[in-house]
Amino acid sequence: KILMKPVHNRLYDYLLVNNFLSPIQFGFQPGRKTTQALVSVVDRISNNNHLSIIKMFMGRNNLWK
Repeated sequence: KILMKPVHNRLYDYLLVNNFLSPIQFGFQPGRKTTQALVSVVDRISNNNHLSIIKMFMGRNNLWK
């Protein structure tokens, strides 16, 4: 537990600097909330941008493989 915070901070900084975090990713990012994610999905659906939603979920699934 002692090392958890410093390791988290270094890993998070690395991901930010190297652009590994997608701009459409909301999970585990400070200041980004679940409600914002839902609004984003509804906006994409209402704008007939279904391909963006498919890419968003494909990216999420690929992240955990």
